[in-house]
Amino acid sequence: MTAVDLIRRATEAGIIMTVGQDGRLQLRAAQPPAADLLAELVALKFDVIATLRATNAPQPACVWLHLLVLNDGRVIQSTAKRSTAMVERDARRQYGNALLGVVAVPGIERCLNAGEIAQALAGVEVPAPAARSVPSSILQTRVARLLGIRPAELLDRGYLEPHDLTELAGTDAETLVGHIRGSPAWVNRSSGQLSVE
Repeated sequence: MTAVDLIRRATEAGIIMTVGQDGRLQLRAAQPPAADLLAELVALKFDVIATLRATNAPQPACVWLHLLVLNDGRVIQSTAKRSTAMVERDARRQYGNALLGVVAVPGIERCLNAGEIAQALAGVEVPAPAARSVPSSILQTRVARLLGIRPAELLDRGYLEPHDLTELAGTDAETLVGHIRGSPAWVNRSSGQLSVE
């Protein structure tokens, strides 16, 4: 039996295993483990510790969807800034043996509809939604508000050209403000020319 199989078997038996600060294997359980399971844990202690350390090694947190698949057919969607290992660990604590698995859906930060869930569980990549374009008038208003000027001044003072509003409609307003603030037109403006709303 491998350390991974043994950890899985112990988890199914309700044993929570951790590696202490001192590097020793620590077991917690509501009831004493079966003698044969305990003997196997002692025999493979060093392999179990190495596996637990590898599993609990810091992993980059990600903001994407995880699907928790339960044995009653439910699929719970979890979006959090945590690694897949952390999501699975917490789900095992919460659902125990009812958890069949955790499926990461990379690049997706939103809840899925039933068809997309089926795609993800089948291993088919779920396409990210296309970025919604912001109407140019709304983008112009947002950018002007962030800059502290009237929307018309963006065009009147040459901070933006009319075609920019169409071409940059999908751009985040704060990103666009950063570009404007770095432009010569903005840097060389005279402070007396600005009017605040």
